[in-house]
Amino acid sequence: MRRLPTLLLLTLWSVFRVSPALGADGKGALWKQWDQEAAEFFAGPIRRFEVTLGRKELQSLRESPRDSQPATVKVGTNVFTSVAVHVKGSAGSTRDIDDNPALTLNFDKFKPGQRCFGLSKLALNNSVQDSSYLDENLASWLYLSAGVPTARASHALVTLNGRFLGLYVLKEGYDGEFIRRHFTGGTNAAGNLYDGGFVRDITTNLERDAGKGVTNWSDLAQLRTSLRLPADQRRAKLDAVLDVDRFLTYVTFQMFTADWDGYIRNRNNYRVYLDPSGRATFIPHGMDQLFRRTQDQVRDGWGSFVPSRVFDLPELRERLRKRMTEVSAKSFRVEPITNKIAEIRERIRVALAELPASDWRQVDGEIRQKRRMIVERIAFVEEELRSWPEPMKPLASGTVVPLGNWQEIFQSGSVRFDRKLRQEGDPASLHLAALAGDVIASYRANAKLPAGSYRLSARAATRDVAAYTGQLGAGVGLRISGSRRTHKLEGTVDWTPLTFDFDLGGDEEVTVMLELRATKGEAWFDAGSIRLESR
Repeated sequence: MRRLPTLLLLTLWSVFRVSPALGADGKGALWKQWDQEAAEFFAGPIRRFEVTLGRKELQSLRESPRDSQPATVKVGTNVFTSVAVHVKGSAGSTRDIDDNPALTLNFDKFKPGQRCFGLSKLALNNSVQDSSYLDENLASWLYLSAGVPTARASHALVTLNGRFLGLYVLKEGYDGEFIRRHFTGGTNAAGNLYDGGFVRDITTNLERDAGKGVTNWSDLAQLRTSLRLPADQRRAKLDAVLDVDRFLTYVTFQMFTADWDGYIRNRNNYRVYLDPSGRATFIPHGMDQLFRRTQDQVRDGWGSFVPSRVFDLPELRERLRKRMTEVSAKSFRVEPITNKIAEIRERIRVALAELPASDWRQVDGEIRQKRRMIVERIAFVEEELRSWPEPMKPLASGTVVPLGNWQEIFQSGSVRFDRKLRQEGDPASLHLAALAGDVIASYRANAKLPAGSYRLSARAATRDVAAYTGQLGAGVGLRISGSRRTHKLEGTVDWTPLTFDFDLGGDEEVTVMLELRATKGEAWFDAGSIRLESR
């Protein structure tokens, strides 16, 4: 029998070894042991990571920071060799290898099967954008507690080639093991974990981090195609292409934590997992700029493709309101969050005890300041939700919406408003007369309406109207503010019925306009004929 090379035998043993303590199921028991080790690691004390690079490898990272180089990493009494190390970070957080770089440590890239406390990949983040060192740890706890997958977080003290870099944020990597822990089917599932990269939306073909799914981005294509469908078709497809329940919670915490640089606001700092059926789950990361805008609104402000298409649907907006209310009452509360901050603060205090007292005082001051901002943010969110009304009930077809309190608005030219009759025997009317210049003027009334389809109608008559054409219309007509009309009356016309149809995706206050755009002439609107009704 031909003998296998010694290196290959050692590699196979390191990956598939089965000890009596693990039982007979081999790899499954090994995964379980690694998971347990990782859980204890993140729950345990802050550890010191001593990273040592050779002279040649250090120079390589100066020249090509993203190319992994082998290093030795010591964590307590544990020594790991041939650990792949490269510089990480994006705009704002990237530092070169001779500064205080953020680092990715891949323990099994060059040495298959090697684990650091059950983990194959770790990130050491320099936290240069969060001097409190709280954001990543607190946000990770919030998301995971609510059932939204994200990387676990802790802290570390970091030394690079004997040079002490200080306190770092430590996070687990996004890889096949992350998929296995959070999604059905584990690492063997035919799904894909994509990296959103720097300010890129799912409308582009993203880089794949891990997974064994399709390689032609057809899963992403299916997601964006479904979300581009008309509203009724989009709603029918939505649950098949998006884990809607998790997405609502994901959006809630993005908004509650004022995460301006996350996916929802800025199509940044996210992963997205497409399971074998093509159903998407969004995953937050890069959460180091939170709670800075304590009075950010929580109702809208979508800066990316998916939420803009999801919350264009009234039913989903209402579900988001309810989810935010639930999370605010259950999880986004002062006591549990400040208790968690106190827990994190104590772990940092213990870890920094061996350092100069000034180091701890500086970090502690930042933690206290962040705590004040978080308490202020929680109070603001509660008030925002109290002022977010429940949706109005839909109107039955044919329901007439009362209008009144007509206001006289002119934007340009010289115009006369009055209630003058066109001639004896005509109905009571709202009258407009263009006296000079390019006249843009209207009678306006407001109406608060639920989502639905509507028709605005009225009879109008004109005399000697010379239409002035603009982007929103010409001559005499009807519309709502912010819309464009295509109908017009000009010249001299007897009583003529006009209609303007429009749809509302959600509850909205609209401004009804009876409009004249002309260089000369007069217009009359039959006051008794003006109707706004649901269709």
